[in-house]
Amino acid sequence: MGLLTALPMETRFRVVEVQIEPDRLGLEGQARSHGEAEGIAASLRTLPDWQVNPPSTHSLRERGVAFSVTATRTSSSAPTP
Repeated sequence: MGLLTALPMETRFRVVEVQIEPDRLGLEGQARSHGEAEGIAASLRTLPDWQVNPPSTHSLRERGVAFSVTATRTSSSAPTP
C-alpha cells in the first residue's frame, strides 16, 4: 500500500506539500475541520511499517483548518511512497 492509496477517498482536502524520505513522510494541507485532519492521519495509520503522529492543526482565517502530519518508518523495509 502506498501513500496515495492510504489517503481517504471520502474526505475533501487539499494537499499543499508532500515530503517523502526513506524513513520519514510529511504531509501538509487544508481540510474543512480538525476532525477531518485527524481522519486523514488515521487513514495514514493503515500504512504498514509507519508510525503516524497526530496532526498539528490550526484554524484558517476564512474557514477550514491547515494541517501537518508526519510519520516515521518503524522497520527497515523498502519505502512505500
